[in-house]
Amino acid sequence: MCAAYQEYRSLLLFRSGNIGTFLSCIIPHLTSVRFISDSSLIERELILQHAFSTILFPEKMGENCQVWHNVTIGRAHNKGRRPRIGNNVKICAGAIVIGDIEIVDNVTIGAGAVVTKSIPANCVVVGNPAHIIM
Repeated sequence: MCAAYQEYRSLLLFRSGNIGTFLSCIIPHLTSVRFISDSSLIERELILQHAFSTILFPEKMGENCQVWHNVTIGRAHNKGRRPRIGNNVKICAGAIVIGDIEIVDNVTIGAGAVVTKSIPANCVVVGNPAHIIM
């Protein structure tokens, strides 16, 4: 059953809006699985692959994105803008995407990459710091 998976429950609570927030308050064990910020705009068809230790705090995330485990997406500092992520973006295990940057459509971010600069469309990026290989 899908409800047994933390990723599914967290995404369901996020998509439910105020009802999800209410449910996570009255059912204590649901609170610990919320790893998506309420202030994020995340479009449809988000796929979370084993999203353990994953923090999703983008300003915007487009359609058909995939996120693996141990990924962090958010601000580089306490203040400032968060990443804006386009459509069909794949973010592999252990990647970090932080700061006021834009990841355009059809980008694959390799495992363990640290992305702190904007990435153009149709690229594959890897490394720390991330660099384009394709």
